[in-house]
Amino acid sequence: MLRNYLKIAWRNITRQKWASLINIFGLAIGMTASILLYIYISYETSFDRFHENADQVYRITTHYEGRQSSKLPRTFHQMGELAKDQSPLVKAFCRVKNESSTISFGEDEFGCTTLMTDPSFVDFFTFPSERGDVVTALSDPSTIVLSSRMAERIFGETDPINQVIQISKTCYDDELGRWTSRRDPVRVGAILAPMPSNTHLRFDALLSFEAYDPQWLETFSNDVFVFLQIEGKDPDLKSITDLTEAFFEELRAHWMQITQELQPLKDIHFGPSFGYDIGARGNRQLIIVFIIVAALIITIAVINFINLVTARSEKRAVEASIRKVSGAGRRDIMGQFLGESVLMSLLAFFAAMVLVEIFLSPFAELLNRSLSLSRMESLKLFLSLSGLVVLIGLASGLGPAWMFSRFQPAEIMRGQFRGGNRNPLLRIILVVIQFAISVVLIISIITFNRQVNHMKNASLGFDSENAFVFWGLTPSLVSGYEALRAELLQNPQVLQVGSGQSAPGYQGSGQIIRPSEAPEGEDITISEYRVREGARETFGYELVAGRWFDFSRQTDLANFIVNESAVKAMGLTNPIGTEVIMWQRKGEIIGVTRDFHFGSLRNEIGPLVFTAYSPAFYNISLKISPENREETLDYVKEVFHGFDSNYPFTPSYLGERFREFYRQEEQNNTILNIASLLAVLIAMLGLLGLSSYIVMSRKKEIGIRKIHGASGLQIIVVLFRDIGRWVLLANLIAWPVAWLAMEQWLGTYPYRINISVWFLVLAGLLTMFVAGLTISGQTLRAARTNPVDALKAG
Repeated sequence: MLRNYLKIAWRNITRQKWASLINIFGLAIGMTASILLYIYISYETSFDRFHENADQVYRITTHYEGRQSSKLPRTFHQMGELAKDQSPLVKAFCRVKNESSTISFGEDEFGCTTLMTDPSFVDFFTFPSERGDVVTALSDPSTIVLSSRMAERIFGETDPINQVIQISKTCYDDELGRWTSRRDPVRVGAILAPMPSNTHLRFDALLSFEAYDPQWLETFSNDVFVFLQIEGKDPDLKSITDLTEAFFEELRAHWMQITQELQPLKDIHFGPSFGYDIGARGNRQLIIVFIIVAALIITIAVINFINLVTARSEKRAVEASIRKVSGAGRRDIMGQFLGESVLMSLLAFFAAMVLVEIFLSPFAELLNRSLSLSRMESLKLFLSLSGLVVLIGLASGLGPAWMFSRFQPAEIMRGQFRGGNRNPLLRIILVVIQFAISVVLIISIITFNRQVNHMKNASLGFDSENAFVFWGLTPSLVSGYEALRAELLQNPQVLQVGSGQSAPGYQGSGQIIRPSEAPEGEDITISEYRVREGARETFGYELVAGRWFDFSRQTDLANFIVNESAVKAMGLTNPIGTEVIMWQRKGEIIGVTRDFHFGSLRNEIGPLVFTAYSPAFYNISLKISPENREETLDYVKEVFHGFDSNYPFTPSYLGERFREFYRQEEQNNTILNIASLLAVLIAMLGLLGLSSYIVMSRKKEIGIRKIHGASGLQIIVVLFRDIGRWVLLANLIAWPVAWLAMEQWLGTYPYRINISVWFLVLAGLLTMFVAGLTISGQTLRAARTNPVDALKAG
């Protein structure tokens, strides 16, 4: 019996190839998009969960409380040992400090991310060793651990163990009076196995924490990530931080209020976006959006499938009646129609799995993620979706199966069966829901694109075009800077040359500042840009009050220039001439710059201070003419290499740097655009299939109208009126929903667009156009047929 059902179902599917293709393809597209989004969501929610002790690992975060508060994921390097000594709950600690290093081997140089850490690193994070002993290597400051990828880059097929390489390390140069880097030889002691990408710790090499310059640790003692391994199922985390409070008593006398909290390792990826953090953060709101989009797409696809199966089945009333006359029972009729819809649903599912296999790699590349499914995940997903697919098939076939099995054959033969009603309530509801979802997604597409374009093209408040920043300066470039600057400026295409410790688009030094008359503890956190001559001209900082530094006056170098946000945060009304204290430095505010975006537009402009006291600098900045830019950069490279031929000339284009801030938004936006367009495509396919059945059911009416002189356009208008009013209703339902959803989403951006009523109108016109286009094609084809043939067929 089952074999017979499947055979008849297959014949019905192949007999109506076009309709079956639309139905199966529409559901397959919906499943494919939903599965791909599911894979991405699974990847994002799996971050740092593969570590064996992940449930026991916590990271210390430091909170600075004052007139303005800030939270950092770093702390004092002593905190791990203090916590372990004072709390029985703390089993172990691990310190981590990230460094941008350069590895040299022979004539080749390789940029890499290095983590300075303790031997206990292996107890906190599950990065298995492929060769060598990681604990032994991290116990020796002259030994390095490489990732398998970095080892392959450096050595190729050569055995890396015990090979000696050179690595750059931060150190203080007494002659230059600045922090610089030196290259030390290290021996390769271990190679890690290929690492998962779903971790916030991205690195190429591990070095012993003891390899750090002691002076650096003393100067920047609160700049270390400290992880604790805590025993117990539900430990009292506050008791641990309370025990370390005494450490801050002396600091509180000079600084603001300092407290600490413990952040679970598993919460880091979707945790707060701290400044000076390591690794890319996940976006929980984006995950929610993707879940909603995936649910909407599969909902449209399922509605579409149910709608078409139902409409198609209504044309088979006579077939059902003949089978009943031939002795088929009610159960047989229901089994036949349910089996056919389940078979179509399964075919769509298998097509979707093929499409997932094809598009997973391009999808992962688009998102810049390593997306894949393990065997267990694949099996779990396959079984879950198989059950869902059967339910979809049963749900879509249940209506027609129950309806046909209920009617008596005589009623159908006498024409009393009204399954082909012009506007059955179920079909109206499904069309309205389908197009309402499509309208919401179209409005979302418009809003997402406009917001991303707004951030990319908004005025930054300074001139980033044709500005370049050079990092990783060598001692030769630093000591010869004045001569290098003079030589660069001899080229008329080089407009300005400056130097400093940071630059727009990069993090400055974290500091605290307050008016000298304010009591201690009233400090605000502020970003510091230490600048030298030429920095203002290079970036075009605009003064709204006071003046810029006069670098020829020694007394001026102790003063400060702040931005408007810093003036507001300190509560100053007449900032010029106000004496302030930044950390232990005292000076006057001599200028106020107009606020400019020195970071992403995702964040509000924060307080910023410019200082000129430090002769040390870590970058050279250039402003060049837009004409003959490549030739000018070639000249600049030649000058740089004249002072140090080994300098890796990698200019950072500031305009591109700011556009890079929104690369993730662009990628996410692309995914949402594709997903939303797929949803609209599925809805259009559904309407195409549905309109063909509507036209077929009204062929006789079309023939009569043609005999009475109706034109093809008039017939289209009559038939469009039935679908068009439901599409209009879908818009009226979708507009307020989309408006509220987009307002809530835009509310997460401090610098945002406003939703225009034209967004709604455009979405409405687009859906009306899609509906009109799909219906008109079917209607014109029916209108061109001979009305006599239509009347005979009817």
